[in-house]
Amino acid sequence: MNFNLTTTNIDKTIFLLEQDSGGAQTVTFTGIAGGVDGRYIILYSNDANLGITLIGENGASTAANRITVGSGTGSVNVTNYSSISLLYVGSISRWIIIDKNIN
Repeated sequence: MNFNLTTTNIDKTIFLLEQDSGGAQTVTFTGIAGGVDGRYIILYSNDANLGITLIGENGASTAANRITVGSGTGSVNVTNYSSISLLYVGSISRWIIIDKNIN
């Protein structure tokens, strides 16, 4: 999923992610549009059956929307009722993970 912060979400910092139907699911992010230097966001799984996965340097997103995970590639998983914080660094045109809170 490419998450877009340039339209209705431009003024938001915390995003509560919930699912519409039952059963365990995972929402996967390959990039986040709308990054500007210093922008800080929190993705929070507000559902007992919803996990979050961030995939680093994935070609499904344009370069400026990509997420750097650890050394760059790979993925990070967040379980239900947990959060992950990201910061956009303009000098590298990437989102970086700055905190991960596992419940």
